[in-house]
Amino acid sequence: MCVQFMIQRSLKDLGVLFGAQVPQEFEFRSPVFPRYQAPVIGMVGGGRVIKPYAFGLIPHFEKNPKPKMVFHNARVETVSEKPSFKWAFQTSRCLIPLECFLEYIWETENQKWVARFFPKESGVLAAAGLFQTWKSPSGELIPTFTMITREASPFILEVGHDRSPLFLKPEAYDSWITPGKRDSQELKSILAQGMMDVDLAVERFG
Repeated sequence: MCVQFMIQRSLKDLGVLFGAQVPQEFEFRSPVFPRYQAPVIGMVGGGRVIKPYAFGLIPHFEKNPKPKMVFHNARVETVSEKPSFKWAFQTSRCLIPLECFLEYIWETENQKWVARFFPKESGVLAAAGLFQTWKSPSGELIPTFTMITREASPFILEVGHDRSPLFLKPEAYDSWITPGKRDSQELKSILAQGMMDVDLAVERFG
């Protein structure tokens, strides 16, 4: 699973790269860890916008003041069926800008290291994601998101991990994030056709 990633570009730079507006300035830290706020791209009124969401989707049926169900990743193979993601998949899709993602690589049962996967041609990638605003028992509204993952490429598998973010081609961005309820088969087709294979490199992080 991918629960850490990095995005170090400014909101202004991201707005230019993705042709998106930034309705409100906000701060974020990188690496992005679970529960951290990060820039997420959606569509409002026919245009792309960048807003802050917390990493880890909380499903609408979570009722605990301190949520026990927080999902950082959604597998593309089952995202349309799982109760935690089904509604967001059909209605609330987004792009997650990132420059690299981090994964633990276990060499033995007790020994691990952190791999930083990044594109050989430097730039900002866009992972497919889902967002949902959770209403806490106290009435607080918390915007949250999750990252969709796919089976790892042979390169990632060789390094020692079995999943990867599902990156999208630029021509698939708007089809994916157009708001409103959509048919699951149509959305699966957008992901299948818009999926981008990225030529990655890896290095030890930290």
